[in-house]
Amino acid sequence: MLLQTLVSTLLLSLVLPVTATPAGLVARQNKCPSETVVLERTTQEFVDAASKGTPIYKMSFKDARQFLENVQAKENPSLSTVDYSEYNLPIGPTGNVNLHIYRPKGSAGKSLPVTFYFHGGGWILGSPNTHRRLIFDLMKETNSAILFVHYTCSPEAQFPIPVQQAWSAVEWLQKNGKKMNLDTSRVAFAGDSAGGAMAAAVNLMSIEKNAMHLIPKYQVLFYPVTDISKESCSYKTFAKGPGLVPETLRWMIGEYTHDSKARTNILASPLLASKEMLAKMPKTMIITAQADPLRQEGEDFAHKLKESGVQVTMTRAMGTIHDFVVLNPLAKTPATRTAIEAAGRALKKALKKEMPRVSCRAAM
Repeated sequence: MLLQTLVSTLLLSLVLPVTATPAGLVARQNKCPSETVVLERTTQEFVDAASKGTPIYKMSFKDARQFLENVQAKENPSLSTVDYSEYNLPIGPTGNVNLHIYRPKGSAGKSLPVTFYFHGGGWILGSPNTHRRLIFDLMKETNSAILFVHYTCSPEAQFPIPVQQAWSAVEWLQKNGKKMNLDTSRVAFAGDSAGGAMAAAVNLMSIEKNAMHLIPKYQVLFYPVTDISKESCSYKTFAKGPGLVPETLRWMIGEYTHDSKARTNILASPLLASKEMLAKMPKTMIITAQADPLRQEGEDFAHKLKESGVQVTMTRAMGTIHDFVVLNPLAKTPATRTAIEAAGRALKKALKKEMPRVSCRAAM
């Protein structure tokens, strides 16, 4: 059944051709083809219902945040089903980083591997509540502790502060994880949308600082933002949706940074990083959505990582929209279940404890 679901809902994109410029950058398509999208039924119903309301980019920050909280509230699991703790750490550029730690129930005394999760929401939206169901799913799939960094969102903080906060939380884990029964030798990253960009940026920041001990075993990026300095063809192809529209992205990017020059910084646009830097990235899985203005830049990033020598698995989920993995109303759709299972398997494999090799000699 799982194999059938994989074939019917996901297009494996590893064999897509890559067009490279003389400088080695992945080129954007010159032509922006139209595309017919047939959404999965539950997804279409969600899009139809959402389209009747006020566009999120026309809402106040408060209302937009509450809108997402309301969408996610109905299907959220209870915190009582896990071991949970929250910390306000005196670290980072602002002197305070909010960190949430989730463990499988009853595992408090056990040393666990770590999945560091960076949440999406366009740097404006998102919270531990909006992503609870997803991170619980990943925790079940991986049997790891989930560390959720709740960085300061925009417009309260702008680039590069959220990235610096996230990086400082990763550094804190390496210094303090062992005494909290967190295995700092087995760490992976995961993130969605803007959180996918943040996961990549945190790695690039570690590379810049020559802090290679902070590079994780693996990273999973769900439909990541990878280049806020320009708009790819997917912006035009999906100018009217379904789901996420370019106007929302422009609003979010504009609040994340008002400085157009800052948008070319590799910590804001990881796709612009050199191959030499990207070669130091961990093994990566990138999952994109068919109907998504961010699709091309996510897939461009996968191709560039592969060109840089990084082991990459790239998958495009057909018949679905941006945020499909996060949205609770879409939690039971084939695309969401398959994506989470695939990500979970990859993370679990990467986080598996390596057994020492024993050399056996024949008796003399």
